[in-house]
Amino acid sequence: MARDYEDKENKDDGGGSPVADVWDNTHLNGTEADSVMKEIQNACESADLTVANYQGAGETFYQLAQAMAIYGMGGAEYHIDTSPTGAGFTLDPAGSKVSPPAYFTGMTVSFVAANTCFINPTVSVNGMASKIIIGSAGGSLAANAIRQGQFVTMRYNGTFFQLMDEGISSFVTAGYQIFNSGLILQWGADAGLTAGQSVNFPITYPNAVFGVYPTDHQGSSIAPRPFAVHSILVGSFVLTSTVNGDNSLWFSVGW
Repeated sequence: MARDYEDKENKDDGGGSPVADVWDNTHLNGTEADSVMKEIQNACESADLTVANYQGAGETFYQLAQAMAIYGMGGAEYHIDTSPTGAGFTLDPAGSKVSPPAYFTGMTVSFVAANTCFINPTVSVNGMASKIIIGSAGGSLAANAIRQGQFVTMRYNGTFFQLMDEGISSFVTAGYQIFNSGLILQWGADAGLTAGQSVNFPITYPNAVFGVYPTDHQGSSIAPRPFAVHSILVGSFVLTSTVNGDNSLWFSVGW
């Protein structure tokens, strides 16, 4: 049943005199008014607000505005990932929030990944059909492109959900950067030994190492110290130097 939200206006009473504040034609009946008030209450409660008393302590006339502000500032954007594996992410609304009933272009969701993703992961929001996730540049996602515990934001483009962030990083002396394409950069500072020093990467490369590139951090401009690497594995490499204990800065690339 269509609801008729009418404004009051001045009307002629038939005798030439205006009658103030009468309804234009039909107004909301009791059932319809109750429905409107229930929808307003639901909007507030779904925004995790406790509906205040009509009178007395806690009375406020701005709770609908507060609920609108919560939703308008992304309150329904954040979801809880309940997926059992990294093949696909299963997202449910957080708290009492109400999620859209269907996907729409521009729809944005965010969540903390419960698992590290497999290759070409999917996402299902609020029980709707699964959609493939692609990288920010539009390409397919490699395995481990989304890591367990990573805060992820993505937007629906009408066909796929596209990541909006650029991977995850660890900005420390021995750190790494994971890009959504699957490319991984790692770096560190370690001492070499003439017999070889085993060095572990900050994280293990899921697939392969393209190269490790050491540089001198011990000698001077007139007496540089050479370094070399060998026995490169996805989790470690061996660093050698001409003098035991010489320090090297190194950089590596892989995926």
